[in-house]
Amino acid sequence: MKSRIIEAIVACGFLAGCGDVASDAPHFSDEVEWVVGIDFATGHMCSGSILSEHWILTAGHCVERAISLSSDADGDRLVIRQQATGEPSVIYEGTAELILHPDYKGLGHISHRWHDIGLVALLDEALDARHRARLSGTVRTFEALYFEEANLFALGFGRTPDPDTGRCTEELGPKKRYDGFVLRSFDGPIFGNAFSVRLDGRTDALCYGDSGAPLMFEAQDVPHAFAVYSGPTRDKATFHGTLIGPNIAWFESVSSETPVPLECAEMAKDGWECFE
Repeated sequence: MKSRIIEAIVACGFLAGCGDVASDAPHFSDEVEWVVGIDFATGHMCSGSILSEHWILTAGHCVERAISLSSDADGDRLVIRQQATGEPSVIYEGTAELILHPDYKGLGHISHRWHDIGLVALLDEALDARHRARLSGTVRTFEALYFEEANLFALGFGRTPDPDTGRCTEELGPKKRYDGFVLRSFDGPIFGNAFSVRLDGRTDALCYGDSGAPLMFEAQDVPHAFAVYSGPTRDKATFHGTLIGPNIAWFESVSSETPVPLECAEMAKDGWECFE
């Protein structure tokens, strides 16, 4: 298990102005309170999801970069935060352990999207996790994306796209929702054993800082995270995500080696939440 204990800051806040209707433009969102943003002291930022009082889910390459760039001798720190209305609001500040999926091969590997997933374990105090991620299992994900007309969307804290060109700007801004993604394909070593997903439908979404954001659909008016956003193709015509369903058992297994093990329970039809 690749991991590193480091310093972390988590901040949280919500924004006004979001409807349920798909839009061509990204818009600020006050919904899905368990979506968090992550700033690393090593110089990069990502997004993530609150699983429980001590656990945050994010992208593996975010974790890998933080581990490789941080130094115990230099006392490097990691910062995890969400953007509030105008200013961030800190909900956690302290140490954390970063855990990388053991099958993640790195950004240079052809299959790195399959296991681009990692965990952040908060070590000093607990978050308020009354609002926690609802995770979509494998069967529910396949049904929703293949057979149902579900609106696929993402929420992240990355940089803001230019409204005219769609290109990413330097402006961070608040939490943003991107609607209107459509399924292109599932990917994996063999058919029926998918580990990742490709989405189309936008060219103006998900900028720097959005890696690790949940890719979602709604079932019974409840947002379900079905994948962790990994990154786009170079032309931003296709967006990749690592499927969450095949990794729920790993959450339990790897956390069992820590003081705060997770147990993930089926709350609805193949819809899961994790508890300590």
